[in-house]
Formats: sequence, C-alpha cells, structure tokens
Amino acid sequence: MSKIENFEMEMKPFHCKRKIWVYLPEGYGADGRVYPVIYMQDGQNLFYKELTLYGDVWHIDTAMERIYRQYGFAAIVVGVENSKDRITEYAPWRSSMKIAGIESMGGRGAEYAQFFAEDLKNEIDRRYNTERGRCGTAVIGSSAGGMISCYIGIRYQEIYGTMGLFSTAVSFNKKAMEEFISQTPQVHKQYAMIYAGGKEDIADIFPAEEMVDNSIWLYKTFASRGISAELVLNSDLLHNEYAWSIYFNKFAQDFLLRYYKAGE
Repeated sequence: MSKIENFEMEMKPFHCKRKIWVYLPEGYGADGRVYPVIYMQDGQNLFYKELTLYGDVWHIDTAMERIYRQYGFAAIVVGVENSKDRITEYAPWRSSMKIAGIESMGGRGAEYAQFFAEDLKNEIDRRYNTERGRCGTAVIGSSAGGMISCYIGIRYQEIYGTMGLFSTAVSFNKKAMEEFISQTPQVHKQYAMIYAGGKEDIADIFPAEEMVDNSIWLYKTFASRGISAELVLNSDLLHNEYAWSIYFNKFAQDFLLRYYKAGE
C-alpha cells in the first residue's frame, strides 16, 4: 500500500523548522528501485482536508494511486508546508500592486527557492530512493505557489525537467517576472503545463480575464524559449484546490509517461 509520512527540517533562511509531507507509492522500498519525484508547494493542502487552509485539497494520493492502477507508473510526491508569510516566501520580488491594502510585499522568494532546490532536494535524496536526474524531477504549484515554481524551474533548470504552473500569480509583478525569464538563458530542455480557470476572480486584486491573459503570455514566453509548453484553459473553474486537483491528474500522468517511456 502507498503511505504518507512527514518530517521536519530546518529552514535556515527563515530561522524556523518546516514540515515536509512525503507520499510514497505502493511497493516503495521492496526492491530498492528509484522513483521520480514531484515537488510541490502548499503542503498542507495536498492530502488532508483537516489541514487545508482554503477548504478543499488536491487529493494527491488519490490521483497517484489512480495513475498507478491504470498505467503502473509510480512516483514520490513531496509537499512543503507553507507559513503565515507565504507571500513573502513565494515572491522572488516585491509586488507591483496593492494587495489587501498593503502597497508592497514579497521579496524573499530567491531564498526560499534556494532552500527548496538545494536543502530540501538533498534531504529527500538522502532519505529516499529517488531518481536524481532532471528528467525524473518536477516542480509544481498554484497561484503564488505557481509563481515561485516558475522561478524555481527556470532558475534551477539543471535540476527540474518539468514544471506545473497552475493559476500562476503573474500579476504580482509581471514586469519583474518578464525580466527574470528574459535574462535567464534556457540551457536545458524542459516541459511545462500551464493552467488557468475562466472564473478566477481574486477578491479585488485582479479579474479572471487577467489570469487567462497572463497564462497565455506565460505559454507564449515559454514556447519562444524552446520549452515544450502545454496551455490548458477551463472557462468554468474557480481559483481553488478543486480545480487544481483535476489538472494535477493530467500533469502527473504526462510527466510519468515521459519518464517511464524514456527508460524503456
């Protein structure tokens, strides 16, 4: 049977400990085989409804077990707990808009990204039977988690071969994101799935059409870099875990199909 375990690790840039959830697939450890790894943000919202901050969960274990039953593909999934300073950690730059009455926020995402790509990955590789190559390593997040996942994927493309960018908060500071992407050379082959819903109005921050337009911009930007990008839009869906859980199924399935087919 599959199982979910957790541990705490020191998050040195922020002087705190952070809980890490790890999904281990059925059969893990039985024969010493290595597994591809999907790294995710907002760990509280992945598995347990009683822990989620926003209502629903991604149902990651259900999705992974369905893929295993249908295709025989298995992976480890790692989720990092977020904090009350989520925006500070997930934003590599200061906001260019007023959010919740605050003129400017964010700016420590580069430190979080370094923890995520170096400290966390090294600890997961030490503890578990992981595929170390970039073809078997993916990063995914939603909203602000999509923003930091985009930054991590591009900044550390030698580590992450695949990105899942769901409802990405491009509007937080589109100019800074555009400059970062344009100034970072694309030196490795990557895949990306970009998703947006058509009803993603976020309070008074930005309208739903802005989310769609920014996702199309992100798709075109990635495609121009040579990233193999897929854009998925659904006019009916809101900005929530229910929507993201639907398309996580496709993201994980496509990622694992590429990984296991490449190894045949």
